[in-house]
Amino acid sequence: MPLWLFLSGFVSGTQFSLNNYPILLIAGFAFYYYSLLSAKGSLKQSLIYSFMFGYGFFSYSHSWISHPLTAFGDVYASLQPIVFVGVPFIGALFFLVIGVCNYIFKRGGGYRVVALSGVTVLGEYLRCEYAPAVPLGQVGSMWITVPYIAQGAALFGMYGLSFITIVLSYSVGNIRQSKLPMVVSMGVCIALILFGAWRMSTTPLAVSDHIIRAVPTSFEQREKFKSIEMRVEHLKQAVRASFVKSERVPAVILWPETAIEFGLLQHGMGYDFTYPEIKAYLQQALHKESLLLGGIVMRSATNEAYNILFGLTKVQDIIYIYKKRFLAQFGEFMPSFLLGITKALGIHAMDDFSRGEEGQEQLVLANGLKINPIICYEGSFTGRAIYPNQTTDLITVATNDAWFGYNGKEQQFMSHAFRAIEEGVSVVRCANGGFSGYVSPLGVYTVSLSNRTMDLEFHKPLPETLYRWMVNRCSYWLEIVFGIVLCWVGISEFFFRRRMRVRYV
Repeated sequence: MPLWLFLSGFVSGTQFSLNNYPILLIAGFAFYYYSLLSAKGSLKQSLIYSFMFGYGFFSYSHSWISHPLTAFGDVYASLQPIVFVGVPFIGALFFLVIGVCNYIFKRGGGYRVVALSGVTVLGEYLRCEYAPAVPLGQVGSMWITVPYIAQGAALFGMYGLSFITIVLSYSVGNIRQSKLPMVVSMGVCIALILFGAWRMSTTPLAVSDHIIRAVPTSFEQREKFKSIEMRVEHLKQAVRASFVKSERVPAVILWPETAIEFGLLQHGMGYDFTYPEIKAYLQQALHKESLLLGGIVMRSATNEAYNILFGLTKVQDIIYIYKKRFLAQFGEFMPSFLLGITKALGIHAMDDFSRGEEGQEQLVLANGLKINPIICYEGSFTGRAIYPNQTTDLITVATNDAWFGYNGKEQQFMSHAFRAIEEGVSVVRCANGGFSGYVSPLGVYTVSLSNRTMDLEFHKPLPETLYRWMVNRCSYWLEIVFGIVLCWVGISEFFFRRRMRVRYV
């Protein structure tokens, strides 16, 4: 049984791709729940079954985390097996909570299905949003390839889709004990499909008057900082691809994260590149009606390092700075509780980056276009791309996905696509290692795996979605929902056990 659970978890973890078969993930989680039912009287079995399924699930879905070590050549190659084995182990610990609850919960039927589904999604939420805050591999994200179901994110977001998916899966696993949960969950899914079909067929999409030019690059990560000559050549390639003549002048030219391998310096008079001639070189090529939104590393006047996007115009110099708010562990900072261990293993962060502050200024162009720029995987945090009560015309994602390997790039694109559905706003993604593209406010996406420049027409934003309505009025509504569910489970278990004791006295 443990081996089969590992394999079913592994197969479930393979479904986070743009060529997936959601039925396989549903079947994998159904088999996991069926196994939990057979082990509900034994804490040891519940823990073993949960750990093996979780270990299989993360062995594939998060295998990309070991890929960044290859960008440093042979320096960290010996650590790859440790990371490849250790990451699934840490992830599987979240499934142990499900095993404990499986032993504690005494009631069966639909109550057990819903209660364990809530615990499962709570574990996913804590893993993605707080510890270790790697917001990829959410169960609900696999529905991006099924547009009608994916529209559910406009109602209750990514974790709402995860909850419905888990309830459906566990209901299938519970079918030998009761068919009612599966009938109800299938009814919910049919209603969701009907809503999605109605939304996609009746929602008018108007095309904006502006276009945005995305300029992907394809530099190997290990080659980016190899020499000054190579950095200069990369800059020239980006400029040649960006400033080409076209019928329509782009309002924004979007470059990937850290597209320029030279630094930006902040001083009392403003900002300048480590080599001042770079600014003149870029401004000479820029059209007066375009803004270059490019990624670079900035050093502040107090020598703090920030991963940023800068907005450069031909006339007004650097008029905008966005500092990345959600930093990647090990790549941009080292978690304090791991400093001693990583130092002993010879691991160091690429740099000691500082976090950008909350509530940063929105990018508003002279033509009135409002843009929310985000950097890399911080766009995978649900509800964070737009601040509460803020409106925007476009979300741009600049990412350096050359770190992640094919699996990680694909998952990140899927996650970013859900920001478009949740917010009802177009998303343009520009990467330097593949998976650039465009996502409409309804989640219909176009992917480019090449470094070919794209002039993209984007759609105007839709009216406020139900999900955004809830975020605007209560940023922590998900935490409140989880709290209510946990209270409901606790109270229900208390009164159920009390009735059982009275019955047998």
